[in-house]
This record gives sequence, C-alpha cells and structure tokens, in this order.
Amino acid sequence: MTKRISIHFLAFDGCPNAAPALAQLKTLLTQLGRAQFELNRIDTGAQDCDKGLASWPSPTILVDGGEIDGTQPANDMSCRVLDDGYWGRLRGHLDEKLKVV
Repeated sequence: MTKRISIHFLAFDGCPNAAPALAQLKTLLTQLGRAQFELNRIDTGAQDCDKGLASWPSPTILVDGGEIDGTQPANDMSCRVLDDGYWGRLRGHLDEKLKVV
C-alpha cells in the first residue's frame, strides 16, 4: 500500500479567497490522481481549531505539514491571495512528492 500525501487546506469562513482556492486545489489534485492525496479542510475560525493551525493566513495549503512557499503563521486572522506562480510551485512540489511516495 502506498502512502498518501497529506494536504491540509486551512481557511476561515468568510475569507473571500478560500472558495476559489479550494476549487483550484481540488482540480489540481484530480489532475495528479486524487487517490494519492488525503485532503483535509480545516476551519481556522472555529473555536475548537488548534491554535497552531488557526494562526496561518487564509487560505493556506500545508503538504505533509509544511507550507511550500515560505509563508509564516500570523498573529491574527488574515486573508491572502494564491497567485498563478503559487499554483505552479505547488504543482511542481506535488509532482516531486509523488515520485517518492
């Protein structure tokens, strides 16, 4: 049995960038072979959200626990835009991870 790559999509309700980013992430994972990935959506605005996860800007995508772009957690809830360059880097990163799984 092959190991699945863990993807955590972190966002809070009301972030205008979350829904488009999640849709783009799902499309990317489908293109790469969705069965290879375990996608978990985490509401960082929920009261029971782990404080370590809640501090990331929304949306953030963690791959096997790491953020691929060098973004750091923030001290408060904030939104960010994932541009075309980010999606290209994410695809490349996932392609590399698939080679070693």
